[in-house]
Amino acid sequence: MIIYCATTNRGKLREFRLAAETCGHPEVVFEPLPGIREIVPPEETGHTFAENAVLKAEYYSRLTEGTLFAEDSGLAVDALGGAPGVYSARFAGDDIAVVRVGEAADAVAYGICSADAIDVAMRYGVNGNFLIDPDWAEADFQALWDFIARHGLQRSGFTILTPLPGTAFFRDLAPRLAGHPWYRYDMHHVLWEPRLGAKRFFELYAETWRRSVLNTSGEKRWLDWMRQVRPAQIPYLTRVLWRTQRMMRAEAYLREHESVSAAARGAARSVAAQS
Repeated sequence: MIIYCATTNRGKLREFRLAAETCGHPEVVFEPLPGIREIVPPEETGHTFAENAVLKAEYYSRLTEGTLFAEDSGLAVDALGGAPGVYSARFAGDDIAVVRVGEAADAVAYGICSADAIDVAMRYGVNGNFLIDPDWAEADFQALWDFIARHGLQRSGFTILTPLPGTAFFRDLAPRLAGHPWYRYDMHHVLWEPRLGAKRFFELYAETWRRSVLNTSGEKRWLDWMRQVRPAQIPYLTRVLWRTQRMMRAEAYLREHESVSAAARGAARSVAAQS
């Protein structure tokens, strides 16, 4: 039995096929509706996923005499009161959005998180990465630390929010980015003066890394790491851990930031003078 699906999403098709097999119906075959890529999709005006699914089913069923299946899905984030919901596909606009969650109890200051999503990710051994915004206040760092401690996310990584070329974010910040060499756009460098000042920002950023599992002076010591590897791997692991300890030292970040920022300011003044 073939059931046509009103989707071009291969991942969803795999899930539908797996669901049929799991429910004891291996004879059911899910296939995309023929020619669906060339069909103008309907406007999704429903206020719930169910309403949109019915709307799509009625629309696409007119184009086939076979059995058709339609669904609708999206993000329903606890920290955003269930948003974006049915508006998930249009939530970010033309660029990927970074959503300000603010005081939401179960979210980092920037990002979309939910306890349910974290639980699923951890069950599959997936670790996350948090973006640290140079415009954060101290309260934002504290909110992040509390969130990490509450959900046991000490294995997560931390990178600096970076305006990547080609995005609206980059265009908006262009005047503040003048003179920075391209190698600094690696999500590990600060490209403009932090709201708290460079010294305080890097103190808090280093403290964030000290709360991670990579801190050999924290809960997982050097010896604990060594017990997890074969003897032949100990020299390599030692080098890796030794290098990662630099991430816990604010002065290391500050020295590099001040030296490169001074050069960037000089380059920016030169460009301004030439123009």
